[in-house]
Amino acid sequence: MTLSFRHGLLAALLAGAPILAASTPAVAQAISKGVGEPLKRAQSLRSGTAAVAQVNAARAAAKTPAERAKVAQMAAYVYANSGQFAAAAQQLETIGAGPRQLAPYYYRAGQYDKAIELAKRAGGADMQVVVAQSYLKKGDKKGAAVVYQQLIRTSGPRMEWLDNLASIQFSYDKGAYLNTVRQMIKIDPSPARYKALLFNLKQQNMSDQARLVLYQLMRQTGNLTEAADVQDMSKLAIIGGQPGIALGALQDAQKANVVSSGDPMIGKLVKVSTEQQNAAVAQAARQPATPAGRLAAGNAYFGANQYPQAAQSYARAAVAGGAAGDQARVLQGISLVRGGDANGARQAFDGVGKGSPFFDVAQLWSLYASTHK
Repeated sequence: MTLSFRHGLLAALLAGAPILAASTPAVAQAISKGVGEPLKRAQSLRSGTAAVAQVNAARAAAKTPAERAKVAQMAAYVYANSGQFAAAAQQLETIGAGPRQLAPYYYRAGQYDKAIELAKRAGGADMQVVVAQSYLKKGDKKGAAVVYQQLIRTSGPRMEWLDNLASIQFSYDKGAYLNTVRQMIKIDPSPARYKALLFNLKQQNMSDQARLVLYQLMRQTGNLTEAADVQDMSKLAIIGGQPGIALGALQDAQKANVVSSGDPMIGKLVKVSTEQQNAAVAQAARQPATPAGRLAAGNAYFGANQYPQAAQSYARAAVAGGAAGDQARVLQGISLVRGGDANGARQAFDGVGKGSPFFDVAQLWSLYASTHK
């Protein structure tokens, strides 16, 4: 995940963008020609030894406090664009720059302790971002997360702060990460918001059946857009006894031109999933009244888009307990989502315990159900 920043000079400094000339005070008309001309040339050059030489020429000619201040400002501009952020900060310090202006420069200079100290002195939400990012650069992810959490509590859940917090939490605390993502999706439940979340979760180790449930959420949110994912989902569904899910995903992908109907592998997957789904539907009513039989019946009904019947069969299969029961419970929830019963779906998803291999994906489906009633 990538970190995001708000716009402006602070954003440019934190994100590593070049410092633009517009952020440097214009050379005043009142200063002498001996100072003004080299400063104009330095501003035009922006960075490098030639620009520094022009600044030094202006410094040698400066006589008044106003002229020396302009020289220091231009020196800071040139040094910053040359990547010499500590030197830029030192120039600004000579003319009494405050901690709010200096903290981002020391952050870019890699002097994170000083950046933290200055940003805390300055106060304000933007400076809290400097503090958090400085902790992160120091390797203190938990410290950075604490700062963002405090910022969100005191100033409200801004999307860029939540995004940064989620990026930090993703590497060490999946539970906290999912909680943060929930806040983000409640603000913006768009497919694009789900895309990054689902991509990140897809990289994690999980069972084939849990991965198939994740693929179903990708399909549900319009994010099953890669041919490789369609093929992987279809193969997992066929192997896992859910050929109707494979067939539905393949048909949708063909309509959206994600996969080609002329692809021999796609043709083979369509043929196998169609044959297996037809056989499953024919057998559904005769399945034994066991958890495995009811799970198989639920799969057949789901593949046939008979969601009330599927949900009922899955609910009966869920009594098996353990991973098999949790799988049935998640599939029951997905059936209820498809059938329009968001509240019932959430109850099913929330019934999956924390120790289950289906817990993370069940929580994401529960979140989806809560934002798409």
